[in-house]
Amino acid sequence: MVEMLVYAGLVGVLVVWLLLPLVPAILLYWLFPDQQFKTTGWLANFKINATGAFGGYLVLFAAMIPFVKSAEDHVGSFLHPCWMISGKLKILNSDNSEIHSPDLFSAIRMRTVPDSYSFGDPEYVVTVRADDSGDLPPITLFIPDIAGFTPQDLDVESRAQAKRSSFYKTIKNVELTFKRIPVNASYDSHTQ
Repeated sequence: MVEMLVYAGLVGVLVVWLLLPLVPAILLYWLFPDQQFKTTGWLANFKINATGAFGGYLVLFAAMIPFVKSAEDHVGSFLHPCWMISGKLKILNSDNSEIHSPDLFSAIRMRTVPDSYSFGDPEYVVTVRADDSGDLPPITLFIPDIAGFTPQDLDVESRAQAKRSSFYKTIKNVELTFKRIPVNASYDSHTQ
């Protein structure tokens, strides 16, 4: 039932996007039938050269694109209330060699409310409920009870390779690296 309401909302947004610019275009045509309004430029990689009320319609149609994208993301947040972040996970020893220990990967924890995550070698998936503004809350990952690893903030905004979809609330390809700082004891991959 919720999916039907969400899709009806999306159709409503698209219908408004198509029909709302018609009102000023019809008014332009009705009030100034002899006035020549010329529109030239590029719209979605197409060369546009239009005159009259249709040119006015195209200008208003293009001007509404950012508002439609925002409305689409808002409607999509009803269907997808949580963000899902996934990517590759590396754990490095103090000599920059990779550590592949199931015990170590399963020991990684995250601070968020509610807890919802999965860590494996080398993949991870984190599901986080969106904050009041619909964006991600601050996320910190840590490996408890194992010396030498500092907590890592999951900063998805600064990751150029991340693929973000605000509608589906997914962020993919976010690499995260834990690096072990040298401590007095050597690393043992077995549980102590």
